[in-house]
Amino acid sequence: MTRHIDASLAKGIRRAYLESLDSALGRFSQQRRKELQRNPNLQVKTSKGFDKEVEKLRRNIEASGMIQSEISVSTKHKRFWASLFLRRETEQSSSDGKGMSPTGHARTTVLALTSPPAREWMRPMSIKVTAHAIDRVIQRMGIVDAPISPEDIKAVNAEVAQSLIWAAASFFILGKIPPAEADALTLIFPSQHGFFIGKFSANPIELSLVTYVNRDTSWEEQKEAFRVLDLVSDSQLGFWASDVIARHHIVPEHSDSDDLIYHCWRDYGWRIREKLDRPGQLDHAWTSRIQQGV
Repeated sequence: MTRHIDASLAKGIRRAYLESLDSALGRFSQQRRKELQRNPNLQVKTSKGFDKEVEKLRRNIEASGMIQSEISVSTKHKRFWASLFLRRETEQSSSDGKGMSPTGHARTTVLALTSPPAREWMRPMSIKVTAHAIDRVIQRMGIVDAPISPEDIKAVNAEVAQSLIWAAASFFILGKIPPAEADALTLIFPSQHGFFIGKFSANPIELSLVTYVNRDTSWEEQKEAFRVLDLVSDSQLGFWASDVIARHHIVPEHSDSDDLIYHCWRDYGWRIREKLDRPGQLDHAWTSRIQQGV
């Protein structure tokens, strides 16, 4: 992977990337509205019916051009399925609140399906991927061509995908920690080729993926953290995330596994902060954020 490209070029590619996400989500929403108008009742009373409905959603997602982070959890009596994906964040464009304007950040949206009871919904989650983090993925992957290609969009989404599930599951893990302590933690979310560093805010509740680091430039302490976090299975993360998305539908218990993650964040997060003077291991923008207490 290429480590650095021009910052203004990365910004332009990021803008095109976020616009492509919005276009894909718009196509999906339009397709889904048409389907629900034709058949407003979910046919998920049986496991076979649930699987058919999930497959229909997958086809709609694929046809729209969205790339998803999928969660699927089942017990003897309950089924849960969800897709996490990004869209461009918007904010009020003026003090009078008229109109919304796009920002450089991305916000996570969840599409979920449960049975029983049979429910389907789509809503934003309190998980943000900052403009800085998106730029770092673009830079480290060496994406230099604008307009951004479908293959590059898939590559960026694939790098973020695993971390979105980690971020969703993190709310379950942080739920048993005092808010002040959770605010002070440096969170580490593995991805395909690196990791995202995250921060939690209790007021308002939000989890942010603040920057991205390539594993090829990791310190030994960070590699030790990976070895711990890689022990956590995708199925375990899915159970925790399902409880965050659909509370009390499938209720997991706190266990040694989430304690393992918490201790990893606690033990290794401060080392990332402590050794910021190591040249070439963490970008200057993230260094300044830490020094400013962000």
